[in-house]
Amino acid sequence: MVLPTHCLLSDRKELLLAALNEEQLSRIDIPEGSEEISLPEGILYIRYLDQAPPEWPENKREVYLDAEKLRFPLLLRRWEAGDYFHPLGLGGKSKKLQDLFSDLKMSGFEKEKTWILDISGQIAWVVGHRMDESFKMQPASTKCLHLRFDRPPAGQ
Repeated sequence: MVLPTHCLLSDRKELLLAALNEEQLSRIDIPEGSEEISLPEGILYIRYLDQAPPEWPENKREVYLDAEKLRFPLLLRRWEAGDYFHPLGLGGKSKKLQDLFSDLKMSGFEKEKTWILDISGQIAWVVGHRMDESFKMQPASTKCLHLRFDRPPAGQ
């Protein structure tokens, strides 16, 4: 149910209430050379590296992408019905984002706030959750794009 200032959503066995934001961002172009993108949910930091890191992060809020597979401008967008990708670690199998969100038990509001890194129409990263197999670093990769998404501390 949508009210003039809020939205009420039935999610599993709960009712969720959220304020409506009239200026909801839905698409952001990231030009080459960008170092930081401010989003309502946090900040996306971007670093260009000449090689892959010696250790991979276990933090799902950061990824290392093969920069040679990227085409600028990159696109940050919200998820759309029918979106799918090939999650790293699933051996190239595809997965619908709706199924990923269900597996993560995300509410409708959390889904709407999730950003997707789209590269030429292909999902490279479900920001803060999973990256796509197609953009992982290879032994022959020479350039790397490191992305880190930080949420502001609670209460800010």
